[in-house]
Amino acid sequence: MGNIKSSLRSQDDHAGSSAVSRKIDKQIKADHKRMKKEVKLLLLGAGESGKSTVLKQMRLIHASGFKPSEREGFRVIVFLNVFQTMQTLIEAAQSFNLIDSSLEVEHTKLFTEAPSLDEHQRFPENFYIPLKTLWEHESIKETMKHAQTLALHDNIS
Repeated sequence: MGNIKSSLRSQDDHAGSSAVSRKIDKQIKADHKRMKKEVKLLLLGAGESGKSTVLKQMRLIHASGFKPSEREGFRVIVFLNVFQTMQTLIEAAQSFNLIDSSLEVEHTKLFTEAPSLDEHQRFPENFYIPLKTLWEHESIKETMKHAQTLALHDNIS
């Protein structure tokens, strides 16, 4: 009726396939063990609610930290955030009519266009004194009282 076709394997073929099978089984067990230790976390929240910050803090605490290229990227972001915040504060002070003649015009002119900051370039020194002077100026302090109505980062104050 029916014929079964089979081939006789040599002892070497059987031993070879057993070794491959054991190797696969060993890899499956190792993957399973690794997956038991792995934790997956889904961070949900509105924009600017701190999801990225939590993730970065977890990396600092539980991992090896950040690569130099990542730190360099953050440094540039911090500079641009400081610059854009001062730009926003100056514009808001003008719209609230809080700018007076004592606010140094040459300092506010620096914040009309964002400078480019190349990789590993120091913070431009021509911004140190103007930033400090403007931050301590009464017009900017008064504007900061209205910070909740402005689009500022939470960590500005």
